[in-house]
Amino acid sequence: MTEDDKKTVRLMTCNSVPEAHMIKGRLNNMGIDCFLKNEESTNMLPMFNNMVGGGVQVMVFEKDLDQATEIINKDLGTGEEESE
Repeated sequence: MTEDDKKTVRLMTCNSVPEAHMIKGRLNNMGIDCFLKNEESTNMLPMFNNMVGGGVQVMVFEKDLDQATEIINKDLGTGEEESE
């Protein structure tokens, strides 16, 4: 794994820990490694979730960002579907 392959980026920010775990589980099931950031602070101080950096951040490797985005958009129904 090169240094570029190790770079992580934020895929999305969730307002709740359960939501973030559902997304993490979905990505893991699809073979995409990811981790959660700010999980503890979001759980302990939910009133600050709307502040800058608030919420649980779902982090992925940069090389997986496009695939992860596609999966999440499809699951959430926000992606554009291909027409034949």
